[in-house]
Amino acid sequence: MPEMKKFIKRLVSFAGLLGMYFLIIAVCTSVYACYNSSIYRLDPSVKTLFAGDSHIEQAIDDRLLPNCKNIGRSAETYLFTFYKLKKILSRNPGISAVNLGIGCHNFSAKVNHEFTDGRYAATISPAYFYALPAAQQLDVLKWNVAELPLFFRNILKSWAMPAITGGKFPIVGGYPTKAIATTVSEKEVGKRIAFQYFNSGKISRFSTVDLQYLDSIIFLCRSRNIKLSLFSTPVHSSYHSKVPNAYQSKLKTVIMKCRIAYTDFSTLALTDDCYLPDGDHLSAKGVKLLAYEIKKINP
Repeated sequence: MPEMKKFIKRLVSFAGLLGMYFLIIAVCTSVYACYNSSIYRLDPSVKTLFAGDSHIEQAIDDRLLPNCKNIGRSAETYLFTFYKLKKILSRNPGISAVNLGIGCHNFSAKVNHEFTDGRYAATISPAYFYALPAAQQLDVLKWNVAELPLFFRNILKSWAMPAITGGKFPIVGGYPTKAIATTVSEKEVGKRIAFQYFNSGKISRFSTVDLQYLDSIIFLCRSRNIKLSLFSTPVHSSYHSKVPNAYQSKLKTVIMKCRIAYTDFSTLALTDDCYLPDGDHLSAKGVKLLAYEIKKINP
């Protein structure tokens, strides 16, 4: 028994030291993230941002579009886009325009839940943690209380490691440099539709949170005299035809209510090999063709 008590005491001491180690790293990372404006500073030549989730991230190759920067990031809800934009716009006064990705999926409560406070939250939210105000940080911690080990591991990966190594901070986002050549798959299209729009076989309700933060993004850009435009990336006709009518109507209503410029490439005529298997994202070939179309309307 005495040996067991000694072992438990050592184990508790080790856990305490480990906890202190992570606490020190968290505090140092927090201070670094709060006061190091270079995290969000872009090249001075950048005048236009493309912001949003994976649809922007994987569709806009900013190397093909002069003076543009893709800051899209996979699974980024409007809540995270809003706080990220606040940081980037405040540190880059030369930016004059923002193209914000928008699609039917952006208003799905199921998608918002999965990525913000659901099963993928501990993987996604850490990248934005130090860009959030204190009250929002507390909410994020509460949302991830069941996955704290994974959450803190991703905090270290997203903030501490780039700070130590001088690497890129994931929050900035951007076009993946690895080109993907593929084609659409009806099976994957069906799985994608089910994930985004259906919950236990029923059509998911609309997300009030995303609608709220879309309004916040609009107000933010107007207050800074930034030209904001909404931007829909191409989707395959098979995917488009399977989106519930309620969501297609909701998108039209939201766009009309916003009363800002809207560029719609969602029905751009592209071949099957211009898409990833889910029909909801572009392949490398599709990305190049979209850049060509963008330059035609914005030479």
